[in-house]
Formats: sequence, structure tokens, C-alpha cells
Amino acid sequence: MNGFDYFVIIAYLGAMLVFGLFLSKQSDEGDYFLGNKSIGWFPLALSTMAT
Repeated sequence: MNGFDYFVIIAYLGAMLVFGLFLSKQSDEGDYFLGNKSIGWFPLALSTMAT
């Protein structure tokens, strides 16, 4: 790997960090762990199965 590869990896990780910080809308732990109880049972089941 050369310097450009390391630059791309670091830029990607930094962009994902900034993207996550700007789009996070959780106000407390309940929003984070329970999704404010706004998700239906079917998407929740698919997410659990995929995990």
C-alpha cells in the first residue's frame, strides 16, 4: 500500500465519522436502543435476522 491508499482510508473513516455525527438524532438512551418505538415488527424482525 502506498500513501494514496492510506489517505483514501483515513478520508473515508473521517467522512463516515462526520456523517454519523451530523445525522445522529438520538436524544437519550431510549432513542438509541429502542428507536423511539417507531419501527414496526417486520423491519425489526428482518434486522434481527440479518444480524
